[in-house]
Amino acid sequence: MKNNQVDPKELKDNPGNKDWTEPRSWGVWEVSTTKPTRKYHEGNNPVRERELIRDYGPVNRVALYLDKASAVEYAKELNNE
Repeated sequence: MKNNQVDPKELKDNPGNKDWTEPRSWGVWEVSTTKPTRKYHEGNNPVRERELIRDYGPVNRVALYLDKASAVEYAKELNNE
């Protein structure tokens, strides 16, 4: 599901809301954990990234999309769901 990823350089901070990018974006992140949980997580960028760092420590962003459905689909694919 890498065919419609967006380059992070194409995103800017949203001047009206520091929790969003312009245009809005969704990411997929890989987390390192020994817990029996999903390894790849998706969500609104950059909000979800901060939440994952808080919960798991350093994370690795593997993809960015301009639509949520693509991020959800790619995370499921990576998690073999």
